[in-house]
Amino acid sequence: RIEEQDDPTNLVDRNNEMSVMLDHGMSISGHERHCVFLNTGADERAGGRFACISAVSGLDFPDDGRGVSVVDWDQDGDQDLWISNHNAPRIRFLRNDTNSGHNFISLLLSGNGTTTNRDAIGARVEMVLAADDSTQSASAAATIPRSATESVPQEPSEKKADRLIKTRRAGEGFLSQSSRWMHFGLGDATKIEKVMVRWPGGDLEEFADLKINNRYKLKQGNDQAEEIEEGPQHPLATSTPELPAPADRFRIPMVALVPMPNLPYVQPSGQTQPLLAAADGFLLINCWSSSCLPCLKELQEFTDRADELRNAGIHVLALCFDEPRNEQKLPEAAENLLKNMNFPFSTGQGTFELGMGLNTIHNTLTATGGQLPVPTSFLVDASGHLSAIYKGPVSVDTLLEDVQHSSLPAWDRFTRAANLPGTVIENEVLEKALIKGDRLSRVRLAKHLDQLGWSEASSVQYENLATKLTDQEQRQAVLGNVFFEKGIDLAKRQKWTEAAAALQSSLDNQPDSAATHYNLGIGYQQLGQQKESREHYQQALRIAPDLVSAHVNLARLLAKEKEWDQAAVHFKKVVLARPNDGNSHYNLGVALVKQDKWKEAAEHFQTALHIRPDFTQARVYLERIRDKQ
Repeated sequence: RIEEQDDPTNLVDRNNEMSVMLDHGMSISGHERHCVFLNTGADERAGGRFACISAVSGLDFPDDGRGVSVVDWDQDGDQDLWISNHNAPRIRFLRNDTNSGHNFISLLLSGNGTTTNRDAIGARVEMVLAADDSTQSASAAATIPRSATESVPQEPSEKKADRLIKTRRAGEGFLSQSSRWMHFGLGDATKIEKVMVRWPGGDLEEFADLKINNRYKLKQGNDQAEEIEEGPQHPLATSTPELPAPADRFRIPMVALVPMPNLPYVQPSGQTQPLLAAADGFLLINCWSSSCLPCLKELQEFTDRADELRNAGIHVLALCFDEPRNEQKLPEAAENLLKNMNFPFSTGQGTFELGMGLNTIHNTLTATGGQLPVPTSFLVDASGHLSAIYKGPVSVDTLLEDVQHSSLPAWDRFTRAANLPGTVIENEVLEKALIKGDRLSRVRLAKHLDQLGWSEASSVQYENLATKLTDQEQRQAVLGNVFFEKGIDLAKRQKWTEAAAALQSSLDNQPDSAATHYNLGIGYQQLGQQKESREHYQQALRIAPDLVSAHVNLARLLAKEKEWDQAAVHFKKVVLARPNDGNSHYNLGVALVKQDKWKEAAEHFQTALHIRPDFTQARVYLERIRDKQ
């Protein structure tokens, strides 16, 4: 039996129902507006309840919000908001420009890294205001909101008559992480007596001489507060997002440039040919139907502007998907339409299997899913990578603009792929997300293609993934798995020479794979190369001594070569692993007979008969050796 190997890459696309919903553009709750609730404190008119101020806050956008982060982004002493949404725009920055005239102080805590974590999570900060300011400031801080944004506080705050208390937390709310800076609104207070920090390790430390409207870093073990100057500004232009109007066409530029699966289509001659063989440079794979008027208009534009397309290095392959799609030739109606318009590019028939493959490519690489409409087009660059997908008619002008898309850096491709205009802030987190998304795109596509039976196209995705990996061991693991799976597929089709070659390539990348050695043993045994087969079975058992199937096959191979003593060693391993298997006892009995070990052989024949009373061969052998025991 051929034993299959686990995927060593750990790049598994694990989806659950909710992530599938979100991945296909579906909202959990719908177009809900943001809600803002004001803490009314001790105001008797509210009866101890929060007040809904959504409408007057200016925050009640119909964005289906998911998370909110609070930070003094422009460093002007008040709190600004970043809000992430499920609907467009995916993120909003709301700058707080309230001119209240109130004072503030911001503190950044730093633990010693031994008794306290570096971020000082869990530290309790108590700010004591000067006695002459305490009554007025506490009242101002408790009852007068500095702006609507403060109805969503960064940290829970307990206010006393002469002091403010906050605890440093790791995060606040769903999918949200606010600034590490602890912001204190001081109202009209003008002087701070001291700041006391109870560190998570238990130490209590006091800091003095802190001035209002400043930022300080408080380091554990250093009782002197370090004043921090304003950091670099990140100005963002004021804008009002304009949502795109409903359209009958969609342009989807690719961020991850995966190899276009080279699936087969049917030429007008009835011969089958791979997609990428239709052109040497850029290739536009256009899916159309003779009953689709937008399709015909699109084909006519390709015809009228053929010279522009050729000058840009773009060749068109028009695949007809008229029903039924199981014919092995271009339908007569479609052929006549193309002849009448003098269509100057390649044509072919799209089969049902090809349609499934193209639909899988789209659904795997985009977040919309569903069945593809006609027309739909796939733009493939000169190196064979998918550059863009167009659902609905695509104009020649758009194609000419996108012809350079795949040659752009990942950041630029990411910007061009956005549905809305905006600013991309390049950072390490986003860069890692782009790299991870790029790898997952290849893995997801490879797995889906393999499920559809396109094993060769699946292998190409994995091989391409390996070229993107910087870790040598991970690259070898991916390549080893690619050739292993290819060898398994060829072995199942009994193409043993090719299977052995693929498995040997897998072994070059994963020399310590017992499963690969074992399957090579099978392959060489099928090819009649007993010496090579024996060596690989032995290697498999050195790596995995309990691989029973390798013991079975090696024992049979040794028995065939009449090396009965060695065969018996491995048959004994099999009996120990499978004590209730009559065949195993019988095989061991035969090997012992060949060594004249009559009594021991008889015991195993008797055991085989006890397990299988109808085991005729065991009974015959037992009768033969009865007088020799």
